[in-house]
Amino acid sequence: MPAAELIDDFQLTRSKGNFGLWHNDQGESIFLDPSVAEEGPSFALIKKSAFLSWLDENDLEVLWLIGGEKQLFHSFSTFHGRLVYNVPAALKALKLFRVYGLEPQ
Repeated sequence: MPAAELIDDFQLTRSKGNFGLWHNDQGESIFLDPSVAEEGPSFALIKKSAFLSWLDENDLEVLWLIGGEKQLFHSFSTFHGRLVYNVPAALKALKLFRVYGLEPQ
């Protein structure tokens, strides 16, 4: 289910034929959770052009918080340490990598 702010701003209503599909007031499909109609995990899909316009209009940006851990072992028993990392990633920053021909690592 989309966040209440998205429902209000996009004027979304739930599709009568597909509980996981949401349309705007012009009848365009904007938001979908495919797991409602198909087997698989639940996740949110939103129409890219509409979402990017909404972000610009509201002076917002998408931010991911990426975290992980790496451990180093030798001979399946000797522990040599670990690296824990937390990295924020923003959509605009990722676009800059592509513009300059760089790939985020």
